[in-house]
Amino acid sequence: MNSGRLPPPLQYDNLIIDQSAAKELQCGICLQLINKPRQCKNGHLFCLVCITKCISKNPECPTCRCKLDEETLARSLFVERHIRNLKVYCQYHFKFSEELKDWDEDEQGCPAILTLETRAAHEAKCGYALVSCKFSSSCGKQRRMNQEAHESSCPYRPLDCKHCKKDIQFCHMEVSLRSNPTIY
Repeated sequence: MNSGRLPPPLQYDNLIIDQSAAKELQCGICLQLINKPRQCKNGHLFCLVCITKCISKNPECPTCRCKLDEETLARSLFVERHIRNLKVYCQYHFKFSEELKDWDEDEQGCPAILTLETRAAHEAKCGYALVSCKFSSSCGKQRRMNQEAHESSCPYRPLDCKHCKKDIQFCHMEVSLRSNPTIY
């Protein structure tokens, strides 16, 4: 990225493969995918935080106006299960496009199709995640699956100099060897 700023976060909705199924699972207040689904006695669905805030001001369902308080709010186990099983992409399926100023599919990105329930565990170890070199930020980022190969050939990897008994970066080893009077 040229600007030096971090890209905006990848929107949760972009990860969902079946957008029509996600539309059915929108909160009636914030219009986002329902988080901790709760419903009124007539089945209208809301995020727990959204509906709790709403009924603290007006104790009725914002959709059908039935009486509603924290006692009459019901968990929707069916909706919770349905949300957990939504098919989603791994976040490393995408890359930020400076040209578009938005996230776009990465042709070399992670091809995995997951469920919301399994996504976090997969992403924690995904080989397509971009990671920094542990030896130098000058190397930029590479895929986690390539990290070991990069670090074994990184020009900034430390080598034990047998002559000066110090760790010297590989890229500086020749200079170190030339400056050692016992070698030349």
